[in-house]
Amino acid sequence: MIKKVPKFPLKMKNGVNVRTIEELRKNADYQSIINYYLSGQLDLWCRAFGYNSLSEQLDQVNLDIVKEIYDKLEIQYDTNEIIQFLQENGGVRISSESLENDYIEEKVIDNQEIKNSLTSYINDSVNLDAFLIEVTPLNNEDGEINKYRIVIENNNIGQYYRFILPYFVSGDYTHDRFKDDLYKKISHAIIRLNTDNDYNKCKNSRYAELQKDDIFEFGIFQGEPIKWRVMDNDGEQLVCISDKVLCKKYYDDDRTLYCKGRKYWKDSSIRKWLNIDFYNNSFTSSEKLFIKKYHYNCYDDEFEDYIFFFQSSDLSFYLETDRDRATDDEYFLCDSSGEFGHKIDKKGHFMSHMVQTYNRCYPIEPCGIRPSFCLKY
Repeated sequence: MIKKVPKFPLKMKNGVNVRTIEELRKNADYQSIINYYLSGQLDLWCRAFGYNSLSEQLDQVNLDIVKEIYDKLEIQYDTNEIIQFLQENGGVRISSESLENDYIEEKVIDNQEIKNSLTSYINDSVNLDAFLIEVTPLNNEDGEINKYRIVIENNNIGQYYRFILPYFVSGDYTHDRFKDDLYKKISHAIIRLNTDNDYNKCKNSRYAELQKDDIFEFGIFQGEPIKWRVMDNDGEQLVCISDKVLCKKYYDDDRTLYCKGRKYWKDSSIRKWLNIDFYNNSFTSSEKLFIKKYHYNCYDDEFEDYIFFFQSSDLSFYLETDRDRATDDEYFLCDSSGEFGHKIDKKGHFMSHMVQTYNRCYPIEPCGIRPSFCLKY
């Protein structure tokens, strides 16, 4: 009998106890996520609430991260010492596949044998020949198999999935029972990859049909789907802006502005928030595949951002009239001078968001966030 993991919430830095992946994405902070991962609680939480695929992906995180840091710094290291430290400090799960000489690798089943076995688990709607499947046993120091590495790849469409399955037999749980579970997990992974591919094809077709001023949903913000307005469809991508103001924020964490030494767009807190917090929390990994980096110039600098504010001249190109630009609240622009202070008011007029008298600049107030991005299809 398999022991169930008891359900428990993860408390975020803002005090919210999260019990769903949607709540986690809405309230997550770096400190909590990293601490919960290092302690192993994030993995337990995923399994407790049924997010098993996420748990499997978390298990793939290994010492390669630490080794890469050492390599970048050109510092010599001992792999075994790193492993020992990670295991003793925070319980980071180390995948044996990362070790270079500490295990014996041997293929036990070739691809065709695996596919022949999978035919009883997967219906004919899935073309198994499109997938490369590899199952490899990983041995411990005593030469005994303690886990299997499974790799599934579809080079035609760039899909890749890998997971580790611990190996154990005990009592009624025989080797045949383990093989059955192994094939079930492989079949579920292939079906998910195949479904994701079909879904993306469907979405590609749907996005290609969208025209100027059409509204569509993409991503989630504060627990609600984000509605985007199409400003242009050039046959390869959509240029989009949120249909409404999503929230209000300060342009920069330093809320006191002075006429000299103003902070430019490239260093502003809001630009970082758009391309880190908003980008990572609002879109899934599948959705991010559709988001294309936007290249633009601002003052003397060139940028490539996933999420951005338009400059006044560019916004006027796509939204020509005040009525086109107007929405339920004021919202920020990226000023072509590279400084901040420009916005669109509720009537669609271009305005300054900064008050200046006798070389003094009054503190800027929070303003609406109406982000833009380019969606490739």
